[in-house]
Amino acid sequence: MSNSVFRNGVTGALLDVYQQAIVDFSVVTTMLPGEAFTDRASFIYEKKVTIHYIITHTIESGYIYADHIRVLFQLPTAHTVYDIKGADDVSVQLNHVLAYTEEALKDTFNMSYEQINEILIYSSWGKVYDLEMLLEHAIVHIYRHERQLKKYMSGRKNKGS
Repeated sequence: MSNSVFRNGVTGALLDVYQQAIVDFSVVTTMLPGEAFTDRASFIYEKKVTIHYIITHTIESGYIYADHIRVLFQLPTAHTVYDIKGADDVSVQLNHVLAYTEEALKDTFNMSYEQINEILIYSSWGKVYDLEMLLEHAIVHIYRHERQLKKYMSGRKNKGS
């Protein structure tokens, strides 16, 4: 893991892994051609998905997961509008997502595993998660879309995800 500082507790450990997922995704975006960040017309799947869409969807989803946590803890939910023009923008935005999420979780680092699992989050897409599950979902979501980008770069533009 590239993070040399380990956060405390269950949520701290999950944030460490989330940070690594963000680093991994950001590294993959540095290998994309420059036009991939702004091209909104070249579809890579039959579902009319572009590289631009995958990247912006990944970032926006990170904000949405954090907003669910922030609402739960009665924190403000405001994040900046972003325009992705290159890999540096992806890294900046995903690091902001991480900081935004970490700020929401600051009071959970010393909670027990049982306490974390008692915190229920009712998502806007109809699923109910405990806090651990939502963070795990956020991590896997990044890796799923990282896989899509790698698949695209390998030249295998297979259907689906």
